Amino acid sequence: MKNIRRMAAGALMLSAPILNANAANATISTSATASATLVNQVAVGKTSDLNFGSIGIPASGTGTVTITPGASPTRAASGGASTVGTTFSQASFNVTGVNSAAITLQLNGGTPSITLTDGASHSLTATLSMDASASTALSASGSLTVNVGGTLNVPSTAVANTYSTTFTVSAAYQ
Repeated sequence: MKNIRRMAAGALMLSAPILNANAANATISTSATASATLVNQVAVGKTSDLNFGSIGIPASGTGTVTITPGASPTRAASGGASTVGTTFSQASFNVTGVNSAAITLQLNGGTPSITLTDGASHSLTATLSMDASASTALSASGSLTVNVGGTLNVPSTAVANTYSTTFTVSAAYQ
């Protein structure tokens, strides 16, 4: 009986490294889920145009008219240019997208300087500005109002006429 026990113990000892080797080579795995949530692109819609209003041409030099954008926009003239009447407006844009999403805004493709023309080869230059930061976020309801103003340069050599051009406001998720 002792011999049988010794033989069994010996066989067990000889097979132990084989059992351990098989355990060391065992593969353990688990799984994970892959998912994606698609959202609509950020949308930008114009609600009003930028209008510097009627402006008196300066007698000499170059004057400016500035519209400061914001909740209560203001208009001011300097350098001999004058504002005529009270009609002016900032441009306003409504940006919509995912609630509270971080976005990047860009004014006129990154070039805030614009040239307004009268259709008869006369031009004026303006530098645009917006009241929102270039890196900002939509509200908890997924919207943001962006107001645009700027400074219009009016030289004494300007010709009386109506001048205009277009510009863009673009937005993208960060």
